[in-house]
Amino acid sequence: MRASSRHAAAASMTCDVKAAQQYAALLDANPGHPAANHPLGVLLAHAGRPRRALP
Repeated sequence: MRASSRHAAAASMTCDVKAAQQYAALLDANPGHPAANHPLGVLLAHAGRPRRALP
């Protein structure tokens, strides 16, 4: 069970990293885009990087 939990957490983190990269790419092309800015901020805040989450 612990291995499954670790695997699920790692998979979730990988998905979060990929999502953050996609949001960042969208923001590079269209700075301040609210549909990308907010979720990226939420991901970064949850990852313990709240200062990075600020626009």
